[in-house]
Amino acid sequence: MKSLLEPPAQDASSRAMTRSVHGQLDMGLNMKSEYLAAVRGIVREHLRLWEVGDEASERMLIAVNELLTNVCQHTDPDQNGWQMVSLLVQRVPGGVTAIVSDRDVRVPVQVVPAQLAENGRGWRLVRDLVDDVSVSVTGAGKDVWVYVGETT
Repeated sequence: MKSLLEPPAQDASSRAMTRSVHGQLDMGLNMKSEYLAAVRGIVREHLRLWEVGDEASERMLIAVNELLTNVCQHTDPDQNGWQMVSLLVQRVPGGVTAIVSDRDVRVPVQVVPAQLAENGRGWRLVRDLVDDVSVSVTGAGKDVWVYVGETT
C-alpha cells in the first residue's frame, strides 16, 4: 500500500517554484498552455488575499493570462515542449504590477488582424487593459511589466 505522505511521481522535466510573501507572488515555471487556468487561479487568490478590488483584479488577471499565452505561442519551447517563464506579481501603493520574463528577446508587436481572425489581438488587449506597460530586453530574454491601478 502506497503511503499517503509520499508525493506523487512527477515528470522529471516539470519544474515549478512559487514563493509568496505579503504583497508579492514570485513564480518560476516551465509553462504549457494547459497550465494557464491553474496559474490564473493562483494569481486570483493572491489578489483576493491582498484585497485588490474586483475591477483591478480582473484587468490584471486578463493581462497576465494574455502575456503568458504570448509566451506559450511565440517563444521556442525546449526539447520537452516547455517554455521557461517567471511571473512576479506585486501589490504596490495604488495598484498591482506584474512582470512576465521569458527567454525570447523578440518584443511583442501590435498587428492589425483580419476582421474575423481568431489570433493577433492579445498585445493590443494587454495595452488597452493596463494603465502602464513596458518591455525591456535583458541578457536572458525579455521582461514585460504591466501596472493596473485601483480606482478609488
